[in-house]
Amino acid sequence: MHVSDLMKRDPVCIQGRAPFLEIAESFIRNHFVHLYVVDEDTFKGVINLHDIKAYLNSPELSTLVIARDLVRENCPTTTPEATLAQALRSFSHYDGDRLPVIANHGEHRLIGSISKSDILLALAEETKQEDTPHT
Repeated sequence: MHVSDLMKRDPVCIQGRAPFLEIAESFIRNHFVHLYVVDEDTFKGVINLHDIKAYLNSPELSTLVIARDLVRENCPTTTPEATLAQALRSFSHYDGDRLPVIANHGEHRLIGSISKSDILLALAEETKQEDTPHT
């Protein structure tokens, strides 16, 4: 199986120029720990929910902050062609529960996301089927 078999298309994301209020509202509305940041469709990185906590009680600072100021650019990604095992290895370098899926590594166009739990369940099912004796 490949990432394309399990990925969810059109992930929730926010533009790099989005103001802090929009970022906070997106976290509240979507209940995610990480929020993807894009400029147009180009993936730039993630904002971790913990990264915005410092601004929640500082309204004077929060009016100055935009998504680009908070983005973590070193987020691992995967592509639709990657195997589930390859995607799972990418999670070893990432504390998120969903991995961004980009069209290809040169373009960095965000097209979806894949969850760690979906990968583990699919791999467990695949192993279960391999272990079942065929009659």
